[in-house]
Amino acid sequence: MTRNKQGVYLVYKSIGPSSFACVAQMQRLLQADKAGHLGTLDPFAEGLLPIFLNRATRMIPYVENGTKTYRALAALGLSSDSLDVNGRLSSASGVSFDKFYELFQGRAEKVVQALQDFVGVNRQEIPLYSAKKVKGKKMYEYARRQIDLEKQYKTITVEKVQLNGWQSYISAAELRDLPYAEAESLYNRRKALLQQQQAWMRDGLFPAAQAKLADKYLPEYLAPAEIAAWSKVPCDVYLDIEFTVSKGAFIRALVHELGRRLQTGACTLRLLRTRIGEMQLEQANSELKWQELAAAGQAEPLSLRCLLAAYPIFNCDAESLRAFVCGRLLTFYPKNAAERPEFSTEYLQKKITNANLSSIIKQGGLLVALKDDEVVGMLRLAVQDSATAAQAEPVYVLKAERMLLSHEDI
Repeated sequence: MTRNKQGVYLVYKSIGPSSFACVAQMQRLLQADKAGHLGTLDPFAEGLLPIFLNRATRMIPYVENGTKTYRALAALGLSSDSLDVNGRLSSASGVSFDKFYELFQGRAEKVVQALQDFVGVNRQEIPLYSAKKVKGKKMYEYARRQIDLEKQYKTITVEKVQLNGWQSYISAAELRDLPYAEAESLYNRRKALLQQQQAWMRDGLFPAAQAKLADKYLPEYLAPAEIAAWSKVPCDVYLDIEFTVSKGAFIRALVHELGRRLQTGACTLRLLRTRIGEMQLEQANSELKWQELAAAGQAEPLSLRCLLAAYPIFNCDAESLRAFVCGRLLTFYPKNAAERPEFSTEYLQKKITNANLSSIIKQGGLLVALKDDEVVGMLRLAVQDSATAAQAEPVYVLKAERMLLSHEDI
C-alpha cells in the first residue's frame, strides 16, 4: 500500500454508516492526510459515494455541480415525519381501491404525469430531518428536540424522472383483465390477509433497484423476505422511481410531494444513488472490496482526467507549468504584437484541446491543465482588462485557478 496516494475512489456506501464514516474509513485505509467526498448520502441511503484523497480534494468544487441519478423505492399510502423509513410511520390514509384504480388503470398515466410535472426548476421545501444549518445548528437537531422552525426552501432542477415499475395487491394484468367489482374484491381480500399476517407477498416481489454489479461484493438489494422489515407498516403500493436531479435535491422530499399530489401520501423506503456526473455505480467498489485491494497494494483511484472530461484542456510545457505553480500570469497577444511566438494567441489556441478561446470565455473561462497526460490543476482564461473594442484581436490572460502541484514538485 502506498502512503499518501491522491485521487478519487468510488465507494459503494452500504445502508447504515454515514458518509463521514465512509470517508474516515478510506482515509485511514489509504493513510491519507486529507479526505473529502462528493454528495452526502443519509445513513439509510446507499450507492455511489466518490471520496477524494489528499490533493485531489482541491478538485471537488469543479465536479460537485454535476447532475445526480437516484432510484427510489417509494410507498404510497404511507407517511413519515422524516419522509423516509426511519421516521414515525403511519398508514392511516392508505390507498383505497377506487384511488388505486384511478391512478394505475391503463399504463398508470396519472402517476407518470404527476412525475413528469416535476421536470424543470422546482422550489423545494427542505426536510426538517436534514443537515441544512439554520442559526448554526443542523435542522435535524431542531426536529429531534421538537423545536419549531420557519420553513426553508431551495431551488432545484429535475432533469429527468421515470416510473420503472410498481407493485400492489393485484398486478397490472389483473387490473387490466378483471371486471371492476372482481378486481376490487381481490384487492381488498389480499390487503386484509396481508395486514393480518403483517407481511408482504413473496411471489413476484417488487425488484427494488436491481443494479447489476458483478464481482463487487455488494449486499443483496432487497430479498423477498425483507420487505416487511423495511416497511415496518404494510404498504398498499410500491413504486420504483428514477430521478436525475441537480446538486442539493432531496429525493425523499420529491417522493413526499408526489404523495401529496396524488392525494395518497408517500414516503421513501429505500434510496440508491447510481450516478454523479460522469461517475457511475458500476465503477464503485464496496468498503470490503477496497480493504482487500488496499491490502494487496491494488487500490487504484479513478483518473482525474475522466472526472474533468467536460472541461477544455490546456497542455502545459515545463515553462508554463512552472509559471502557474508560482502564481504568474501568462499573457497572449495577437500574432503581430507578440514578442515571442509562444506568447501569441495563435500558439495559445494550439495548446488548447476541444474548444476555441471565445467559447471558453463564454462558459466561464475554466480549463483543465495537463502535463504528460496527467491533470495538474485548473486554469482560468480571461480577456485582458486593457483590451478595447478597437483592437482586431483581444489579449488573453491565463492564470492558475487551483493547482495540484507545489514548488517542491517542480
